[in-house]
Amino acid sequence: MPNEIIYTNNSVLIFDSENELINNLTTKILGIVTAALAKNGICSIALSGGSTPKLLYSNLVAHPEARLIPWQNVYFFLGDERCVSNDSIESNAKMINQTLLSNNLIPKENFFTTKYQDENPEKAAKFYADQIKTFFNLSNNDFPKFDLVLLGLGPDGHTASLFPDSQALQESHNLFVANYIEKFNATRLTLTYPVINNADYQIFVVTGKSKTDILPEVIFRGKELKYPAANVSNNHNQNIIWYTDTLAAANFKSIKSTEEI
Repeated sequence: MPNEIIYTNNSVLIFDSENELINNLTTKILGIVTAALAKNGICSIALSGGSTPKLLYSNLVAHPEARLIPWQNVYFFLGDERCVSNDSIESNAKMINQTLLSNNLIPKENFFTTKYQDENPEKAAKFYADQIKTFFNLSNNDFPKFDLVLLGLGPDGHTASLFPDSQALQESHNLFVANYIEKFNATRLTLTYPVINNADYQIFVVTGKSKTDILPEVIFRGKELKYPAANVSNNHNQNIIWYTDTLAAANFKSIKSTEEI
């Protein structure tokens, strides 16, 4: 069992290893999918990129219970994407195709990828936002309600492609935008806060030594220090869930059991 820290609207689950984390998160996701299918007949998930999600997606479709899921009714979207071709090694879509969709368990047409991003990021963002609107049958001012949004955490406190001091942090109307990142001199595509925060579940996956300093900063002082990840919230009065390992949570190591901070 993981250690758990509850702080305001955050539930931080600390696992002894990345493998334990992935196995437990796989079970959690399968439970979310099953519940959504039972309630609505379909399930929608926004995915993150990164090394740990890569392992997670492979583990998810290899899990014995995965074969019991009617995946034709589960749909996947990108939480963010780099402005490179879908065949690029840097593409989140390529990684997801090579892991989550690798064994033909999930129909490839159930994964919505971006277009035009390597040529015209603004056009790509509008195209993808329109796909989301069509899928969820949204009116002009509505926001989709994903069953789950998976998120990562960067050493600078960014999540998805919502980076410090970037324009997308102020977005309150558009669903998916092209966001210029000054430190990279590059544009990325990203879901916006109104979409992320309207999901049933927001789950962060944070592992490794490179996250040791930033993780407690975001949890305990994030809004004060203006870290983008700290502005993720849940519109439905549920906690934000953080899946992390002991390396990333090293600054929490004095906490031995579940407790209220």
